[in-house]
Amino acid sequence: MKIRFLGVGGALNTKFIGSSLLINESILIDTPPSISTQFIKYGLDLKKLNNILISHLHGDHYFGLPFLLLEYMLVKRNRQLSIFGPEDLYNNTFELLKLAFPEADKLKLIENSMAQFSKITVYDILNFENNLSVQVINAKHNIKEAFGFLIYDSNKTIYYSSDTEMFDEIFTYIEKADAIIIDGTTKSFTLQGHIALSNIIEIANKFSNKSFYVTHRSDYDEEVHKNIIFPKEGDCFEI
Repeated sequence: MKIRFLGVGGALNTKFIGSSLLINESILIDTPPSISTQFIKYGLDLKKLNNILISHLHGDHYFGLPFLLLEYMLVKRNRQLSIFGPEDLYNNTFELLKLAFPEADKLKLIENSMAQFSKITVYDILNFENNLSVQVINAKHNIKEAFGFLIYDSNKTIYYSSDTEMFDEIFTYIEKADAIIIDGTTKSFTLQGHIALSNIIEIANKFSNKSFYVTHRSDYDEEVHKNIIFPKEGDCFEI
């Protein structure tokens, strides 16, 4: 699996844009503000983007979606863009669009982007191209619906925690995964709905054979650790 970190920041006190992950150049997890700019900045083809997963409805994770859809006024698609997320994602997206661009034609935007919205729930399995599938899993965050994802291909498994605090199921997900992309919002203090780097270090010591990629970061100094990676925006890895 090829993964590219388009954003690695949290919502506040960060020099990075919000967390966003692109898988095999065709599956995008979360659309923070400025996500469209990131595609252009790193020379990525918006026509190759065929699936979007939204983990939860906090602004740093989906406020970029209306702007991303607007890009397809200029970039012509020839296949469906499947968008998966919590129940209110569709209505919220077009309320945001109405506030941002009152003159925009919703039906025309859907036609241009070929967007199809689908609600997801925990334990759903989504099947994609090239033997890649995603299982929707729990996250423990301070909002009604919040999801993480287990991402599988024929060789590897990635656990994407999304925004979450520590809870028992995390260890089950880590055990299943070859690589862990984990919320590391703060360095040491506890913030409700999130994990601190100090917690990640403890977990990484217990699972020393696995790689931990820290995302959703506020502005703190990174620490050298043998199996903890602090990706920068644009960084690409083969898992």
